[in-house]
Amino acid sequence: MIDYSKFVENSRKWLSQYIRDNHLQSLVCGVSGGVDSCVSLALAQPVCQELNISLIGRSLPTTTNKPDENNTANLVGNAFCTDFKGVNISEECQKLIYELELNEGKMSRLQEGNIKARVRMIYLRHLASLHKGVVLDNDNFTEWNLGFWTVGGDSPCDVNLGLHYLWKTEIYELARYLMIYCCKNENQIEAIKYSINLTPTDGNGVSNSDCEQFGLDNYEQVDDVLKTMYYNDKFFEQWAENKQIFKGPHPEYIRLIDSYNEQGVDKVMLLHQNTAYKRKELPIKPTKEELGL
Repeated sequence: MIDYSKFVENSRKWLSQYIRDNHLQSLVCGVSGGVDSCVSLALAQPVCQELNISLIGRSLPTTTNKPDENNTANLVGNAFCTDFKGVNISEECQKLIYELELNEGKMSRLQEGNIKARVRMIYLRHLASLHKGVVLDNDNFTEWNLGFWTVGGDSPCDVNLGLHYLWKTEIYELARYLMIYCCKNENQIEAIKYSINLTPTDGNGVSNSDCEQFGLDNYEQVDDVLKTMYYNDKFFEQWAENKQIFKGPHPEYIRLIDSYNEQGVDKVMLLHQNTAYKRKELPIKPTKEELGL
């Protein structure tokens, strides 16, 4: 069981020291309206206020962002940031997509989504350069294990406040803790509440929700599958050895497919396996020994 009081205290203490050590004048955050960026901002806001540096937030929607996402992003940004606005980047994304398709061929919806994520990061990194800051990384452990992020886009960024160690379900728990015990401002409480209740999507129009892409009903199910793989070496080894969907008699696999949608369980496991390359330190390169150096 996580002590969220200690987590918040230590995360903010670490961030304060990092800002002072590196003489930063701002933190920059992409604000989607989702719970991850909301939690990052709620953690960072008191530290930025204490050190008198800017907390810059930008909502960067395109035509595939839903009105409730944009509205919640505005609530969150205005509640926590010292400098916030929404900038629609649809035109810039469509121009780039058009030119790439014209020269390189038709894109899938997923590839279009990757372009949008990378355009957003261009914008955020430019702001960090202008204001002598760094870009906050809002990735959590569930998304990391699924490869549910865009290389060169939404992750990895510069600074993660500890969300990377928390499963998605724990991010929701942390958000509720912040809302109940840490926020005195009514606007901040309302912003977190709306963020918690927002249906999580990638904002790129690939699907109606994250879990729809994973084939399961909610993040509780997704985390259960991933934790079973992560904390049970024998189970994962038996599954991985087959190179196909594990159909053996392992009791934990039987429990998962009896409890949830079997295709969704298999899809989450395959996503974890097939995105292993994204979790390696970049650039991938030979060792000095392999090169004879």
